[in-house]
Amino acid sequence: MWRALIAGVVFQHASIQSLLRELGRNPALLEICGFDPLPFQSTPVTELRKGTEGASAVTRPAQLRSTVPSHWNFSRFLTCVVRLEKDRGLVSAMVESLREAGLPKRDPAKARAYEREHDRRQAVARRAAGICVPCGKAPAAPGRTACEPCLKKRRAADRARYAAGKAAGLKYGGADAEAKRRAGRAKSRRRQKERIEAGLCIRCGRQPPVEGGTTCTPCRAKRQQAEKRQYAERRAAGCCTRCGGSIYDGLSRCRPCAFVDDASHNPERKNEQSRRRYRIRRELSLCTSCGAPSRGASRCAPCAERSYHSSGHFRGMPAWPPSYAVFLRDTDVCLGSFEDEMEVACKIWRHLTANPATFDGSSGDT
Repeated sequence: MWRALIAGVVFQHASIQSLLRELGRNPALLEICGFDPLPFQSTPVTELRKGTEGASAVTRPAQLRSTVPSHWNFSRFLTCVVRLEKDRGLVSAMVESLREAGLPKRDPAKARAYEREHDRRQAVARRAAGICVPCGKAPAAPGRTACEPCLKKRRAADRARYAAGKAAGLKYGGADAEAKRRAGRAKSRRRQKERIEAGLCIRCGRQPPVEGGTTCTPCRAKRQQAEKRQYAERRAAGCCTRCGGSIYDGLSRCRPCAFVDDASHNPERKNEQSRRRYRIRRELSLCTSCGAPSRGASRCAPCAERSYHSSGHFRGMPAWPPSYAVFLRDTDVCLGSFEDEMEVACKIWRHLTANPATFDGSSGDT
């Protein structure tokens, strides 16, 4: 019985019934556990049965019986083992004596690797079956891998752990700060990508962004107001307007921020980076401005349109051909607009011809 119990643990049988079914169909395992793999023949049994005509002796013929123990045999054996361990500690003493005898111990690293692999396979199977991964009993909540009771327990445990960490003065409630930052940045990138693909503002996710931008008008106005307010507060407090540190040499920046600004404003360095980025993107058939696929062109359609609208061909007053207007100097009466100087001369000549008094210069109208 003890060998059968150990076999059930080794082969990871979930119940005694599963172990008994395995013993019934595996004669080799039955023999290893100490049971006879061949069935035995029971002895004939004579019984006395009463009928309407009186009592009569009935002999039950011999039958073949399996040597596999029944479930109540295992129940009684486990009850005895628990009682012996509770009263006298025999099971723990047996384990210690086996370890002292020099038998190989379980490798902790291999044990952890085995447990992780076992948990992974179990999680995959439960996720495929649509049941809760932690408990494996209730169906999982919609869109989640755990049921509602397990989710509530997890949230309560997370809040308690976070509160204890914050009370102790630890960042992120005692969790790994760098891992939390990486996870937050990855989540922000995924959220921004989803909102850009959906054509929504990357900050609120409710309104479409302005043309050529990634944020809507209200979010952009809020951000600008917050930046202006922060800049004014830090300038008034004599701090760096970028990081809030101590300013350097009366500037609006601290020493590291001023060094970063000088390095970023270096035209040679900026031109070198731009040329390298332009060359790489051209080789990959990407837009040289945003990096999106451009199908062989230097810019994609949105960037090309934006570049054209910001160029000198689109901005400013258009270069219309010159025009001329003729006015009477004394009365400010417009005689008309003309496209070239010849038409102006013809108009003046007709006017002077129709008004000879002005030809001799007596009135000087034009």
